[in-house]
Amino acid sequence: MTIHSDIRPAPAAKATLQVWRGESLLSRLIRQVILPLMGSKRVLRDIERHARQLRRQRLKGEAKPTRRVVRDCNITAREIAGSNVLFVEPKDGAVTRTIIYIHGGAYVANMMIHQWNLVEGLAMQNRARVVVPHYPLAPENDWQPAFAMMRTLYESLVAEVGAENIVLTGDSAGAGLALSFAQLLRDEGQPLPAKMVLYSPWLDLREDNPEQDAYDAADPMLARPVLVWSAKRWAGDTALNDPRISPVLGDIRDLPPMLVFSGTADLLHPDSLALFAKAQADGCDLKLIIGERMTHAWSVLETSEARRLHRETAAFLR
Repeated sequence: MTIHSDIRPAPAAKATLQVWRGESLLSRLIRQVILPLMGSKRVLRDIERHARQLRRQRLKGEAKPTRRVVRDCNITAREIAGSNVLFVEPKDGAVTRTIIYIHGGAYVANMMIHQWNLVEGLAMQNRARVVVPHYPLAPENDWQPAFAMMRTLYESLVAEVGAENIVLTGDSAGAGLALSFAQLLRDEGQPLPAKMVLYSPWLDLREDNPEQDAYDAADPMLARPVLVWSAKRWAGDTALNDPRISPVLGDIRDLPPMLVFSGTADLLHPDSLALFAKAQADGCDLKLIIGERMTHAWSVLETSEARRLHRETAAFLR
């Protein structure tokens, strides 16, 4: 199923949109065969079944770096504000910038093995030190401990390298947290990172957008029931329409330049379209790249489309 967006940027706006057409054989196999066989969509429709799976996943802890990352990168760990933070940088060559990568997982799941592919791409393609915070998760915590931890981490990095040498990135829920955190920094008059990159962002946790209905059948991975459950646990006593929870509902003016990736086989694609529409209306510096038939979190896969995504990210950050 292919869904085309009819949104195009106005000539005077700083927001731009690009559609990547075509689908590699591997991406098609993942979308049509592998992901359906894995059954994640069935699990995410069943809250009790998901809860059991989540408990098992959380007991295993954060996914360890892949062998390739261990081979090519130096990895050190620090405890910051009570949370484990990993620092990943290429073994050969000088590091030119610091990239904060906030992992996704609906705010309830540990970092998963495939997300190390994204960390590797960020580090190697950009000659960067990638900072990976294992932030406090729901349902044990709402959003506030994660924000506090991110504030401590960010302030330490600004003191070390300067905000102009920091890039803020994230995938899925991590991308939402990145945008919410940047809005908070702006509102408090804090120095902002140089740029931001959001991969398959989850930006509207109300999960009541009727436009999602058109993408549900095309998405082989995500389902609303567990997203709704996760959103309520992350929000806690805070309203779901609060921009700290649903950043697409907040003010996105005066933020760093943003690069956003989304796909038409992603239930959350309307969130990126809504962000683009807001950026277009407000004249924000944002580029949205839409991958036709790309699934949620295609940035963490080992496909030709993901490799192109890494090259585009590197060009944006130069």
